[in-house]
Amino acid sequence: MSKDIRKGTWNDPAGRTVNQIDHVLINKRRATTVEDVKTMRGANCDSDHFLIRTIIRHKISHTYKKKTDIQT
Repeated sequence: MSKDIRKGTWNDPAGRTVNQIDHVLINKRRATTVEDVKTMRGANCDSDHFLIRTIIRHKISHTYKKKTDIQT
């Protein structure tokens, strides 16, 4: 469970209101690969938005070469 302070992605110029207006879009087929999404509030990017960090689990498939019998 994430803290509520990590859910806000935009801060108003006065500094009183924090809203969640930035989102991560992902294909429905790949929705199970997203492990965690949270804001990085300490990063300085000269904007009133916070950076969003997403952790995605990748599955790498194995490829096998077919063995061929060499007859002499």
